[in-house]
Amino acid sequence: MANIFASIARKETTLSPLMENRERMSIDDVISNYPDGVTINGFDMISTGGDSYPVLTFSEDESKFIFGGAIMNNICHGWLEHFEGDVDSANSALKSSGGVLIKFTKSRTKSGNNITLPEILTK
Repeated sequence: MANIFASIARKETTLSPLMENRERMSIDDVISNYPDGVTINGFDMISTGGDSYPVLTFSEDESKFIFGGAIMNNICHGWLEHFEGDVDSANSALKSSGGVLIKFTKSRTKSGNNITLPEILTK
């Protein structure tokens, strides 16, 4: 009976189906392990405390997911808008198109805050 409680607890701590059975990878590790970029093949938007941000999967390691920052948030909202808010249709089209190759780099805003810049490499 204890396993059912652990199973339910795990499920309730998962904010997106894209996180299930995947390990979180930091954007710093993505930058260092994949200097030529990663192919984003899935996304979801999660909300915490009134803010939303993306969860992303990538073809180079299907066992991992990453969280996107402010600019990826804008990109994912644009994708959602194009598909009239239907994340499943957007993901289906994203996957069938081969994904989007994105190279991430770290930078600073004019006010000195850290920001992750995605460079879109897919033509």
